This record gives sequence, structure tokens and C-alpha cells, in this order.
Amino acid sequence: MEARQIILLANGKKKAEILAEAIEGPVTAQLSASVLQMHPHVTVIVDAEAGAKLKRADYYRWVYAQKKQLIPRMIGKVT
Repeated sequence: MEARQIILLANGKKKAEILAEAIEGPVTAQLSASVLQMHPHVTVIVDAEAGAKLKRADYYRWVYAQKKQLIPRMIGKVT
């Protein structure tokens, strides 16, 4: 948790349930990856199968799209 940036990469349907629990479930010692919810800079990259059980997938996509538009505006590179 001392890292400046963390990247979580998951693929395949076998990861779907545990990924959803880690990202959207409670922070618990029973699932150590759930502590990543407390880190300020985590990037989660998953394929469709691994992300299939995420209940808020549409929201996560919306946030990503907004960041893609906001960052260039913040640094003065509006296209």
C-alpha cells in the first residue's frame, strides 16, 4: 500500500467473482485484494469476462470516458 500507483490486471471468467468481491465488496482481511479500495491511485484493467460480475461496470466506463475528456482540458490540449 506504499506504492504511488497500483495496476490490477485480470482476465478470464475464472477471475470474475473474486474481482467483483475485491472491487465492490467490503474491505476485509478474508480478501486481501479488497484493501486496494483504500489506495488513492489504483488502475484496474480487465477483459469482458473478468469484469462480467461487476455490478457498476457501466459507471466505471463512464468515469473512464470522463477522465479521457477532462485530462486534456486540464493540461490545455483540447481537441
